[in-house]
Amino acid sequence: MSYLETEIDETLENLQIKNTKFNTDELKTLITSLCKIFFGGAQYLDPNSLKIKHAEYNPKFWQEVSKRIYNDQLILIVVDTAYRAWAIEKAEHIENILSETTGYPFWITDKKLSFLIYMDDHDCVSFA
Repeated sequence: MSYLETEIDETLENLQIKNTKFNTDELKTLITSLCKIFFGGAQYLDPNSLKIKHAEYNPKFWQEVSKRIYNDQLILIVVDTAYRAWAIEKAEHIENILSETTGYPFWITDKKLSFLIYMDDHDCVSFA
């Protein structure tokens, strides 16, 4: 396991947040689908290729997740040594995870893949 994966797994356990961690095949399917929908068929989640509808500078976005995302059945995606993803029921839970872990770029989508949000390590938030 990688440091970020370990940190998020431990936080999920400590906060007793119900989640489902994606396995390798599920991750591959998720990334392929996201690339097809939001990146024009790119091979990976390249922020430079994201079809952005709106972008903003917002260093506090991670604290506003529950006020900005009204969908349930969300997916949190991070990248360290590889892609990692967890299905999380509520935006409040993702906000709690982000508040208890070190800062890092992340992606949020829902199970329907109806949107994709990316927050980079420069506090830029992109909505697709």
